[in-house]
Amino acid sequence: NDIRRIGDGGCQYTVFPTPEGGVVDDLIAYQWTPERYMLVVNASNIEKDLEWINRHNTFDAKVTDHSPQMSLVAVQGPNTNAVLTDFGVKNIAWQPQFTFRKVKGQGNEVIVAGTGYTGERGFELIVENDKAEWLWDRLLEVGAPHGLTPVGLGARDTLRLEMAYSLYGHELSSEISVLNANLFSSLTPTTVNEFHFTYGREDRPRSAVPSNVPADTAMGFATTFRFGNPFFLGPNVDELFWRTQLRDTFSVVRGD
Repeated sequence: NDIRRIGDGGCQYTVFPTPEGGVVDDLIAYQWTPERYMLVVNASNIEKDLEWINRHNTFDAKVTDHSPQMSLVAVQGPNTNAVLTDFGVKNIAWQPQFTFRKVKGQGNEVIVAGTGYTGERGFELIVENDKAEWLWDRLLEVGAPHGLTPVGLGARDTLRLEMAYSLYGHELSSEISVLNANLFSSLTPTTVNEFHFTYGREDRPRSAVPSNVPADTAMGFATTFRFGNPFFLGPNVDELFWRTQLRDTFSVVRGD
């Protein structure tokens, strides 16, 4: 994805890709400043994610793994605003999704992020480990009148399935193309001016969402798509993958 699309206090869903187009992991990137970011990855993939980051760190960036010192609790559901208001987060109803900020709760610092993987209105709260028990107990205390209930990953799994969210280890892996996983929003062809679609299995079904863009442009290829033909993007064209739903793998070729 293109981190330049968000500003300070913004979050972005993205992936660590393999050279073949598979996925090492999916994650959320948080921008504190243009020079400082926080990454929240899948807990089971920390080691290999850190290896991927260090291998691609050509910018002399300082990379620190804070995972052993941090804890995260997700509060998700239609009563989230009420729960977090009683928790002490001011103006939570006005905080957009995919933004984050620091707040103080009973003197403890909490990162409140409008993220989650349920499809519901929700937030993820991040604290240092020694504050995790306090955070858990306080949430259950203020959430009880609003029906707050502890649930595990199985419950999260049913919700993400309803939303067709891909899960690493299931619909996402190093062997599954990011496009086959339907993660178009994690790809931004901002600087690419030529796409060449090469299909591995010509007998697989394919579909595309119709577009109002003229059919003689790359963005309007839904009605004129020809397998194996290149498409050229005009100036400032940035949303090709948002407008298409291809059900196969293809390769991307950069060119002049």
